[in-house]
Amino acid sequence: VVPSLVLLAHTKAPEALKAVLDIVKQGKISVVGKPLKFLEPQDYNGVAVHPVQLRLNFLLAVAGGYAIVDDYFVLSTTLAGLKSVIDTSTGKTPALRNITFSTDTNGVQVFIQPELFVLELKRFLPLVTVLASLTGQELDASLTRRITENLFPLESLGPISAEINFSEHRVDAEVRIVLEK
Repeated sequence: VVPSLVLLAHTKAPEALKAVLDIVKQGKISVVGKPLKFLEPQDYNGVAVHPVQLRLNFLLAVAGGYAIVDDYFVLSTTLAGLKSVIDTSTGKTPALRNITFSTDTNGVQVFIQPELFVLELKRFLPLVTVLASLTGQELDASLTRRITENLFPLESLGPISAEINFSEHRVDAEVRIVLEK
């Protein structure tokens, strides 16, 4: 099972981004020599969802997707992750409480729920091993085991949010961690 990782990026020109994505879909994009397949768009709660499939071998395929939601480009490794962002933006699912991000940002905003993140990370490590093997590289099994075994302190934390802002001369980062759940 593929972990659900979601990337949100604010776009100042959604229509221009849509045009660029249409051009990208016409190209021959591949990841580790495996072609990306752009499937037929679907409508989900009034938002166009664009499923993307990466076939790793004849038995295993990763199906994620992307959408433009409220001027944000949303890319997810799973359709469920993408749909949860759409549900939150349309009010179908409640938004996160006690988490604030500034509205004037030139960077990246991150929110992590450690108890969910650790589970997804544990599922992601075997996928990285498979992808690495497709490129002919071997990952040390003891390294991935040590990483998995040492994630327990992270699970005890509450929500983590971060803002990273970029300017011509510096990068500012603010990380907020709730120490208790």
